[in-house]
Amino acid sequence: MRLLWRLRFWLSDRWLDLRFLFQRLTKGYADRECWNLFYYHARWLVPRLKRLKEISHGYPVSLTEQEWDAILDKMIWAFELILRNEEEGPDGQIKPEVEEGIQLFSRWYFALWD
Repeated sequence: MRLLWRLRFWLSDRWLDLRFLFQRLTKGYADRECWNLFYYHARWLVPRLKRLKEISHGYPVSLTEQEWDAILDKMIWAFELILRNEEEGPDGQIKPEVEEGIQLFSRWYFALWD
């Protein structure tokens, strides 16, 4: 009986996987990604921000290269904390480094190109 119960849940999970795959193919995203959008966004962003930092040939004219690297590092760190589920402190408030990284992301959004 226990095996049948586990099989039922396993099949149910595969059905959802197929459903979400179909949604990705037809809409470009799956409803599952909207349930925790900030996490999916962070998961998508972190490797791309790291790669941008590696291959970048320039930086905003109002900054030095070192300042731009530090800003990118703060953005990366903020989104990595989100991925680790460590964005909140013990008081339930968003950690200052996460807040700063997201504000920097917003401030420099249009500078994120190479």
